[in-house]
Amino acid sequence: MATPSYSYDIDTLVSTTLDAYSGDPINLVTQSGEKFLNRLKDKGRIFFIKDCEKIRHPLLIGHGEDSSYYIPDTMDGDPDTDNLGSVAQEILTQCNFSMVAGTRNINMPQSMPVGDVINYVDTLVRANLMKIWNEEEQLWWEETNAYSPFSGDPDTASTTGASIWKPGYPMNAKGLVYGGTDHGTGATFLYSDEAFAGVKVDDVGSEFSTQTLNSSGDPDSDTGRLAFVQDLQSVIDSCGFSEAEHCTDVFTTKAVYEGLLQYLREMGALPAPIQANMGASWDHSFDFGGVKVHWSRYLSKDSDWDVPGSTAACDPVLGLNLNSLRMNVVAKPNTLDGQLGFIHQVGSTIPHAAKTNVFKRIAWKRNFSVDNGRRSMFLMTGAND
Repeated sequence: MATPSYSYDIDTLVSTTLDAYSGDPINLVTQSGEKFLNRLKDKGRIFFIKDCEKIRHPLLIGHGEDSSYYIPDTMDGDPDTDNLGSVAQEILTQCNFSMVAGTRNINMPQSMPVGDVINYVDTLVRANLMKIWNEEEQLWWEETNAYSPFSGDPDTASTTGASIWKPGYPMNAKGLVYGGTDHGTGATFLYSDEAFAGVKVDDVGSEFSTQTLNSSGDPDSDTGRLAFVQDLQSVIDSCGFSEAEHCTDVFTTKAVYEGLLQYLREMGALPAPIQANMGASWDHSFDFGGVKVHWSRYLSKDSDWDVPGSTAACDPVLGLNLNSLRMNVVAKPNTLDGQLGFIHQVGSTIPHAAKTNVFKRIAWKRNFSVDNGRRSMFLMTGAND
């Protein structure tokens, strides 16, 4: 490993430190990504890619004509069941996910604190980059709006609950489970004729739509927990299609997590030590119905999560397939051993006008996409409403 040449020039210190941390983003995710990004990291679903305008994933819907069946070695060559047509019936299209960018200033005094300047700059830069990944986690769980992934998707909501494209913002969890799908009852909340990732469910079929269920159970009461657990198991089962296409993780609020955990502890025939420590690991998760259940501090009980148009607040329960969902980060070359990073340094460190502070402008590009469809993901509403 080549040894970088250091000086006490502010720009040199900041630039070198940015290169070092930018080249180790997975460690930053570990320190600041909380639960969702850490799960993506653990599943190997954070990809570093070349710069681009958008990501495209092929969407193959349908299977063509039915197969034909026949007895071997018949002289007439006529199958008993004749489906040997000539018309192509598969629907092959591309889902589009626009790349979006973020930027921030790293501000610092032009006269550094007395002492170990290198350590000060290291701490300052690391704190800023950790904040970036923490903000990405918060953006993913943003509750008020449902964000679509493609600049060609509608930029205004046609009705309550519909997802929208917001320039500069990546797709979020609510956009993933609401966008271009049908929710609730009646024509008011049918969005399948609206584009999501540039594709309409009405054009390609329900295989590009998420699963939904409005639960009749409540995990905060003894009488409601059984119905809630049955509903949760049912919607998890409805998302299972193959080894790769199934729900892998459920995310919900702390209240639902604790209610479900209490039920499982009470009903499970487990030894006392295992029962007491179930779900008490550092990452606050436990296994249920073949998936891993987590709670997020950024999810809360809110009417925005209930059936569209409802004024009743409920706790969201979201099922994600982390074999399909992925985060794409544009890789940027840096000067340390030619390794790749994710931070683009926009010019040198320069002073703020009429201030004694200086700043370094940085930028990054990323988005979320799904490369194995959405039918293996779900939104369950109605909990604690």
